[in-house]
Parts: sequence; structure tokens; C-alpha cells
Amino acid sequence: MLQNYITENYYLCTIEILSGLGQMYVADERFMNNIDKHADGTASFICKAIAVYCGK
Repeated sequence: MLQNYITENYYLCTIEILSGLGQMYVADERFMNNIDKHADGTASFICKAIAVYCGK
């Protein structure tokens, strides 16, 4: 759903791009802090879920 949302509203989100976004969510503190405002560990959870989805 996330990949489709990005593609429909922003740009073509390939598996490679989605995988990179998942990694960025935890590698870049700005993203991680923003995502973790919802609950501690959310960015890490999303990163792992994206990695499973992308087969990595």
C-alpha cells in the first residue's frame, strides 16, 4: 500500500526505491525521530517490514 501510495501521489516507487526508503527511515535521524513520534520503534518496524516485503 505504501509503494502504491507513493507511486500514485509522488513518483514511480520501484522495489529498489522502496527498499532505500525503508533503510533511510532508520539511517537518517530526522526521519527516525519524526516517525518514532507515533511510538518508539516505529521506524525500525517499518524498515524491517519493507525489507521483508522487498525480499531483502
